[in-house]
Amino acid sequence: MTEPDLSREAVPNAETPKSLVQKILDIQSKVGKVKKQGKFGTEMGGSAYLRIEDAVIAVSKLLTTNKLILTGTLKSCNRTPHERVSRNGNLERSGYIAEVLMEWTLTDTESNECHTWVFPGDGYDGTDKAIYKAMTGCRKYAIIMIFNLAIGNDVEAQGAPTFDDGKKAQKAVVNKTLADKANSDDPKVRKLAVDALSQIEPEKKITIERPEEFNGHYVKVKGMIAVPQLEQYFMDTDAKRFQSKVDKSVYWRLSADYERGLIELCMKLSIDVEG
Repeated sequence: MTEPDLSREAVPNAETPKSLVQKILDIQSKVGKVKKQGKFGTEMGGSAYLRIEDAVIAVSKLLTTNKLILTGTLKSCNRTPHERVSRNGNLERSGYIAEVLMEWTLTDTESNECHTWVFPGDGYDGTDKAIYKAMTGCRKYAIIMIFNLAIGNDVEAQGAPTFDDGKKAQKAVVNKTLADKANSDDPKVRKLAVDALSQIEPEKKITIERPEEFNGHYVKVKGMIAVPQLEQYFMDTDAKRFQSKVDKSVYWRLSADYERGLIELCMKLSIDVEG
C-alpha cells in the first residue's frame, strides 16, 4: 500500500497571513471615531481639538497587535521669524513659524512589507520649538490619513480660533458674567456691574415679552435692564422685579400701560428693543 504524500497537503486550520493593506483596514475598523480630548480655553472660544496623544493612543495597541511600526524621517524644514505690529507701530518679532516635510513609513515586521507616505506640517512657537510642533502636527495628521480615522470636525478643518475670535469669546464671557451680576439682588453689586459694563461697551438691548398668563395687562422686560435710568423708570411705574425659576434670569413685570414710555426711553438711551 502506497503511503500518502503529506508534504502536498495543506496544514489544517492554517491562516493566510494578512497583507499590510488588510492590517491597515483592520485597524481602521477597530478604532472607530477618535474622541477629541483637547479643548481651548474660553479666551480662545472653547473649541475641542484632537491632541497628538489622542491619535497615537487610538492606534498604538493595534499597531503592536498587528506587528506594525510607523517611523518618520524629516526630509526638509524651514523656520521663518514671525513679526507683528506693536502698539507703537513698529514691527517686532513674536516667535517663529516652521514648515516641515516628513516621510512616514509603515512596516510590517512579519512580512517586511512596507508603504511610505509624505506629509507636510506647520507649527508656531514663541521661542525655539516651532519645528518640533510642526513635526508633532505632521505626525498627528499622518496617523489620521494613513488609517483613515474618523475624527468629526477637527478644529483645524475650520481653522483654529484667531486672536480676534479669542478676544470676542473672552468679551462674551465677561459680558455674560457682568450681566448676571447686574441683575443681582444686592444694589451695590448691581452698581459695580453696571459701571463695569459701561466701560466695555456691552450690547444694549432689551426684550419685551407678552405672556398669555398676563392677559395683556403686563409685559415682561428682559435683557440689559440694569441701567440706572431704566431701573428708575421701573420703580416710578411700580413694576415688579422677578427671577425666572427656569433659567434664573431676572426680569421686570411692567404694566402694559407704560410699555410705550419704556420704548421711548430706550430710544433716548440708544437701547435696542426687541418684541
